[in-house]
Amino acid sequence: MSHNRWRVPLAFPRGHRIGVLWVAVVALSLFPGCSEDISSEDISSEDISSGGDGVDVTVTDSAGVQIVRVGGEVLDSLPEWSLSQEPLLTIGEPYVIGKIEGALRLRSGAIVIAEGIGLHLRVFGPDGVLRRSFGREGEGPGEFKAISLWTLQDGGFAVGDNWLNRITLFDESGTVNAVRTGACRMRGGPSLSALGIPRCYFEGLTGDGTVFWSGTRESESMPILEPDVVLRYPGEVGFLARDAEDSATMVDSVRRGTKVWIAESFPGGRLLHWIFQELFSSEGHWAFGPHSIAVGESSRFEVRLRDTTGQLQRILRVVRAPDVVTEAHIDEIRDVVGTSASVMTEEIGLKYLDEVDARGVIPFFSELRFDLRGNLWIAEYVPDEMLVIADERRWIIFDDTAMPLARMTTGPLDDILEFGDDYLLVRERDELDIERVALFRIERE
Repeated sequence: MSHNRWRVPLAFPRGHRIGVLWVAVVALSLFPGCSEDISSEDISSEDISSGGDGVDVTVTDSAGVQIVRVGGEVLDSLPEWSLSQEPLLTIGEPYVIGKIEGALRLRSGAIVIAEGIGLHLRVFGPDGVLRRSFGREGEGPGEFKAISLWTLQDGGFAVGDNWLNRITLFDESGTVNAVRTGACRMRGGPSLSALGIPRCYFEGLTGDGTVFWSGTRESESMPILEPDVVLRYPGEVGFLARDAEDSATMVDSVRRGTKVWIAESFPGGRLLHWIFQELFSSEGHWAFGPHSIAVGESSRFEVRLRDTTGQLQRILRVVRAPDVVTEAHIDEIRDVVGTSASVMTEEIGLKYLDEVDARGVIPFFSELRFDLRGNLWIAEYVPDEMLVIADERRWIIFDDTAMPLARMTTGPLDDILEFGDDYLLVRERDELDIERVALFRIERE
């Protein structure tokens, strides 16, 4: 049975951008094996099943690693979560917020917003009133060159600066508790340079404050750029490392997707570069939760769940036959390029699509995220936004033991600022494209 279906725009809470969305496909399949050497002979323990003719949910044990095997039909019957029709809180006027880089909600109910213009932070009370503003662009104490926000489980929050490779820890009031740098702040260090990784960058932070870095091996060669020619180069291997005092300990790795590079020529020798991920190319992903990390590649529905020391704890696998790429899938993209639902111009988009083969399978997912409860959110595949601007995302949600919980449709991924325990913080834009932050409650069936 095919699981292809149209994903049409829904009536979302005010301020969400609604537009054309490509046919997003759920293609979930079980592939044996993972990065660890776990064979079927090692598997023991008790099966837990919800009944039915096929595989529902089974939990087995392999050398201390829990394997959760979920049947595809289970996902089809999950309850549907939704967002409240009206926000519980909106932060915007009378405050002018310039380019929202991130936002999170503290245990006190206060909301921290990071602004991309000026790189400063604002703390708003639970009533939406501004309480404090601090930070600025720079390299000194309390200054940033880039901002990403991270919630800490014991209270407060952290700001990651992947330009300076520095993490600043704040308490609930916005006072600096500590500033940390790690083994990756300059060059890769012994554990990474041995892999050909010249430099690594701040990648993420778990709720207990464990810092993770990432890097890639140096490319042996890059394609020679030619104007108006579609070039492809395979994605490199991305390595994830855990900060371990004066060194970085390797945790896991993923294969990056194939990239496409097209240089569009203009009179006078000017070139406009189009760089995007190959349509239907598998991509590796990882996510950082309150007390664990998730790692997986979209060529198979298998996610490795590790604790913050990097130890493999659990493997989530879903059983469903994959959907095969057809000419109809490519035609859907062809109808979109050159319109307001695509960044790509029609000329370049058609030039690229004429070289795409209708072979292979649809990737299984395009994003992994955690909420503050430790639930894992897995987004169904959508093409690169250069090809299609996907104004909706379809999610499958698993609890912190990898048991399937629910499904949910949200707005654009970039507009989700925080997955809370029972809420979403989202970026809204009005008709003048002025940004604000809104807090919506997650309504569970």
